[in-house]
Amino acid sequence: MENKDPLFENIRRNSSKIEQVPSRDAWTKLEARLDKYERPAARRRRLPGRNMLSVAASVLLLVGLVFVISQTILKPDNVMAMKKRQAMPHQVEDLPLLVSNQDINSPQMVEYQRKINANPRGIIKEGGYHKKLVAQTINRGQQISSENDKHATSQYVVTMDNFDWILGTWKSTTPNGISTEIWRITGPGYFSGTGRFTNPENTSVFTEEMELFEKNNIIYFTATTQSAGEKVRYRLQSLENNQAVFYNDQVEFPSHVMMIRNGAGGFTITFKNIPPVVIPDKNILLNNQRNTLKEKEITRTMEQKI
Repeated sequence: MENKDPLFENIRRNSSKIEQVPSRDAWTKLEARLDKYERPAARRRRLPGRNMLSVAASVLLLVGLVFVISQTILKPDNVMAMKKRQAMPHQVEDLPLLVSNQDINSPQMVEYQRKINANPRGIIKEGGYHKKLVAQTINRGQQISSENDKHATSQYVVTMDNFDWILGTWKSTTPNGISTEIWRITGPGYFSGTGRFTNPENTSVFTEEMELFEKNNIIYFTATTQSAGEKVRYRLQSLENNQAVFYNDQVEFPSHVMMIRNGAGGFTITFKNIPPVVIPDKNILLNNQRNTLKEKEITRTMEQKI
């Protein structure tokens, strides 16, 4: 009787299955599983310095964190310590307010430069460390004394701001033609006026130059009032209500010039002496078609502002 081993008998019966070729899908799945375990090892072989790069990146990140912390947390304390060691400023400079079209060679700018050269610290004002640079004019105004009654006097300050109403173009029509005056800002605390008379044929027959300015805390009005043809300077004596009085006691006539503002509609300039005197014949420059001559005074009225 033949002795059969169950193991070999099982192999014999299934030998046909062992010789079967695996399907294409089986090989594909097997290759995918092999790549999963083999490719990381291959990449590690291509980048042998990866660990060193990781360490360097970590060091750089740590340095960056330390820098950020020092700037955001530690810096305010360092700044405060530095401020305590620094000397606080004790002065602040007041910048002069100049006109944009000011000529650097103009008489006003030359005078301003002379003041700076004579007293370089003259435009420096004391102030706390918290103050900043501010722009202002170099003029402070003129103090005027006013007698309120027989026993008391008071003082008030007049600045060029009290005369800024005159800026612009003024016009007055007479039977002989048209009189105009144009007043402009030509420097710090400096107004220039040009008066002109035009006949009915629109021909300019007379032109004069005037000035209204502040110098050394005194306000002046200048005009050509003498036969010599030179401008005469008159100092502000008083300003009450709408009337400003300028004087020059070294001039025979007119010793006073009065500028009266007629509301917003015009102004009148009067040339006279105080006390009044008869107009001398030699003062012919004021005898022009812009002005009206009377026995003891010469006046000019500008009626409206253009």
